[in-house]
Amino acid sequence: MKKTGPGITRRHFLKTLTRASTGLLVVSTLPGSARSTAFPKAVSVERSFYTMGSIMTISAFGEERSHVNYALTNVYGEFQRLDRMMSLFRPDSELSAVNRSAGESAVTVSRELMEVVLQARYYHRLSDGDFDITIEPLMQLWGFRSDALAEIPTPTNHEIRRISDAVGFHHVELDERQGSIGLRNPDSRLDLGGIGVGYAIDRAVSILRREGIRSAFINHSGDAYALGAPPGESGWEVAIPDPGNPSAFLRELNISDRAISTSGSYEKNVIVGGRKCGHIMEPLRGTPADRLLSSTVLAPTALAADVLATSAFCLGTTATSQLLARQAETEFLLVEQAGNSVQEIHFKGARNERGY
Repeated sequence: MKKTGPGITRRHFLKTLTRASTGLLVVSTLPGSARSTAFPKAVSVERSFYTMGSIMTISAFGEERSHVNYALTNVYGEFQRLDRMMSLFRPDSELSAVNRSAGESAVTVSRELMEVVLQARYYHRLSDGDFDITIEPLMQLWGFRSDALAEIPTPTNHEIRRISDAVGFHHVELDERQGSIGLRNPDSRLDLGGIGVGYAIDRAVSILRREGIRSAFINHSGDAYALGAPPGESGWEVAIPDPGNPSAFLRELNISDRAISTSGSYEKNVIVGGRKCGHIMEPLRGTPADRLLSSTVLAPTALAADVLATSAFCLGTTATSQLLARQAETEFLLVEQAGNSVQEIHFKGARNERGY
């Protein structure tokens, strides 16, 4: 077994990172002395930033430490810029301007925000409505926007139906020619939590490539991209936590030039009517999703992995295989409760010949 340092196995190193990480995925990095013919003067840099509501960690290799740090600083700046555009919680963001104008008028937005919402519409249609960026009214109903730690009562069926009237992509008015977004229902609100981080990671990968960085791993709370591979390695090692015991591993993977995203309800939850409820909302039922324990997706882009992992968590195994497996170059690892045991379901998208 390979070592990450004197007397430390890579598996032990991964487990140590798992306990220290706030995200759903972890990455094993090699020591700074790692070298290969492809990286004759490789130095390793790892930096962490707080952005978009969570910790982002980037591990990268390059020939000069100052240049790698420069590239990572640019990545952080890009995340901050996109947060100012897409944040639900910043009153000065473009998204907040759209939400404030619900039921009144459309808002002229940047080309990037329009692009993200158009992508959201595509996946909304692909998932038959189970991926929906208009779920914010439901997030509020179920207590995910409350500062109070106290338990909230279970919403009644009447309350769910009433709030659900404001949920649905048919409320979103897109004018690509004018570059504007509007919400027809005054109670509708957009939440880009299931797509925005993936979009930002893809932008970060573009920046790293532009700066000549050939080996990096970007991880933001379970959404990640593996660029190239560490020196002397075939890919980056990542671990998917066991949803029943997040301090243990469900599976370890080795990936390169692919995105990976894990969705689960075991990290962010609230207590509603004495029951723990996860933060991923099922828009068609108006309730927190509970069909799966976790869903992991590997895809060519972080945006696709982010959205498809969320969609699969809402859809469950059968609907996911029917609606999403036709996505080229994607793989799904779904975990569900089967009686007293946990069952893993693994399938691949169309024309995908790559396995774990």
